[in-house]
Amino acid sequence: MRRLEELGLITPHETDDARRRPYELTPQGRRQLRAELERLRSVAHTGLRRLATA
Repeated sequence: MRRLEELGLITPHETDDARRRPYELTPQGRRQLRAELERLRSVAHTGLRRLATA
């Protein structure tokens, strides 16, 4: 979590609960997550296509 925060991908979300420290995505974090999910979608699509022809 610390690394993601240092990279500016997440920020701590204010809370009254001292036991929890929730985070939220920054705009940059949201863009990077979207790009990674698109990449994974492409990998999954290719794998499924190859399985169908095997």
